[in-house]
Amino acid sequence: MTHQLLINLSYPALLMLYFSYVFEFVSFDLIPTDDFYDYIFGFQNEPFSSQAEELGYESHNLIRNMGSLFLTLLLTPLFLLVG
Repeated sequence: MTHQLLINLSYPALLMLYFSYVFEFVSFDLIPTDDFYDYIFGFQNEPFSSQAEELGYESHNLIRNMGSLFLTLLLTPLFLLVG
């Protein structure tokens, strides 16, 4: 539901505001990884569109947009091997 705003249509400002709060709640990220990923991978921040930027997708890079989920996917096999 929150990703339907990525379709390039014109939406009312109140709807964009509402979905920005919903998206923040849905994509709750425990570890702030934006600066960390930028430092390691050297990502450049170019939003796909202004609507994507308002929803929190500040880059074209999937890894940066995944946030701490990327770290979870990387570290899960490691923990399974050790444990």
